[in-house]
Amino acid sequence: MRVPTRMAFIFLLGSILPSWGGSQAADLRTELSAVYEMSVLLEEDLPPWEKIGGGATILLPDGSLLINDNRGDDKIGYQTLLGRISDQNRVIISARLKALSNFDGRGAVMEISRPGLQVGLRFYPDRVTLVERTASGDWRWLASSTVDLFNDFHEVSLEKDSSAGDQGERIRVWLDGVLVADVKPIADSTVPVGRVVIGALSRPSLGASIWDWMSYDLDGLVGALPAEEGSFGAFKASFGNP
Repeated sequence: MRVPTRMAFIFLLGSILPSWGGSQAADLRTELSAVYEMSVLLEEDLPPWEKIGGGATILLPDGSLLINDNRGDDKIGYQTLLGRISDQNRVIISARLKALSNFDGRGAVMEISRPGLQVGLRFYPDRVTLVERTASGDWRWLASSTVDLFNDFHEVSLEKDSSAGDQGERIRVWLDGVLVADVKPIADSTVPVGRVVIGALSRPSLGASIWDWMSYDLDGLVGALPAEEGSFGAFKASFGNP
């Protein structure tokens, strides 16, 4: 089932906003088996999306959402599935995005975690880097792939496979439908709880990223942001935060 979605998070570089557009290519979302609209997510078993950090967001005229994270003293992002991910869950988080800049690593990221494991993709204008959090709290490099994320949108998927699978718990990355990384994590982090999260997630970090859409798949249950029939206007209003 294809999940047509539109999502945009934009970090302002000075006063210039880049243009974006283009059709969405077929990817892993064609295999997803269920769609949860935001109104349903707020009421049913799966947890809703939550805003984290104190940065402001702006709804743009085309319905996309602007994240203006141009300060070093705060963070801003969106998370879900808090406390719902274990080593036995298979989780995929996918997005179509650009990355205009990323200072200090976590300025433009998507991450998956479960107790004892935290992995993330860091998006830069010229590459995507896969990292894993260590027991000391530092980040170890796992893989990188070069790609022009400054000028063009690309579809990216990050998967944490189930530990019950034939190959055990592995981390995979797809770029425009092509597998570019397949590694086994060390899983020595002290992170206590699982989640999926996107945004600029560290107070020292600054970033510039444009998200056209994003979705996750937890063992076949799917949450898309925004939903096919939803909008960022209603989503934004649910936080009561400008």
